[in-house]
This record gives sequence, C-alpha cells and structure tokens, in this order.
Amino acid sequence: MKFLAVLLLALLAIASASANYQCGRFACLPGHSCICDKGVFRCVYECNDLQIVQTVVNRWTDGAEGPSVQVQVQIINHSGVSIKDLVMASAVRLNANQIWGVDKCTFSNGITVMDLPNYQNGIANGSSYTFGYVAKGDQAAHLYVQNVYLM
Repeated sequence: MKFLAVLLLALLAIASASANYQCGRFACLPGHSCICDKGVFRCVYECNDLQIVQTVVNRWTDGAEGPSVQVQVQIINHSGVSIKDLVMASAVRLNANQIWGVDKCTFSNGITVMDLPNYQNGIANGSSYTFGYVAKGDQAAHLYVQNVYLM
C-alpha cells in the first residue's frame, strides 16, 4: 500500500510538471502568458498587452460529424511597444489543415500551439494581425497568449 501511494505521488508530480511550459528560467502554467521584455521573462495570468477578438463568421453541421464553426481571430497590440513574436495556445485540438495565417501549429500534451508566420515581422503598437480557423463544435475555441516577445 505504501508503494502504491509513493508511485501515485510520483506520477502526479510528473503529470503536473509536464503541464507547465518554459518561460526563461520559469515554468508557466497552461492559460498563463510568458512575456519577454528586453530579456526579462515573467509569467502572467492575464495578458493585457494583447487583445484576442474572435468572431464566428460561419456555422454548419456535417451530419454525423456534428456542428463546426469558421472563426476569424484578430490580435490587437496594446502593449505600448512593438511585439517581435507571439505564440498562442488553446486547450482544444485544432486541425493544422484548417488554420490559416499562422505557422508551426502543433498539438502536444492536450494543447494546440500556434506561432505568427515567418513573413509577419511582429505587430506594431496599436496594430493588429488577423488569422482564421475551423473548429468542431458550435463556438470558438478558447485561445490565450502563451509567449510574447516585446521589442
């Protein structure tokens, strides 16, 4: 019984450690944003520097597949400085073939991660960037800023 308790605690520690992601020398929890400002890293729960506005532009039902939505996403920079790079994440699995305007769309540990495309040289203060995706379900996926690199 004691062995089982130790094994359970070890597995719990491994699971909680793998749910975090690296932010400089820190580890941020899912749903938190890692902000790098001139080489200084910090994890924040709400990223007020950026606003993510999602608009459902189309809805349909694929018979047995169920409902789907087409979503337009606008990222607005309110940071006061230019953003060099940005990584967004979602706790929903998004199909990489049905996302446009982002690069490096990967799914790992239950999280979809998306990066700005190489041709997008950041987002200037007061400016925005738009991309889109199709998701299963009847509403937009919850997106959050995972990493922000300020200039």
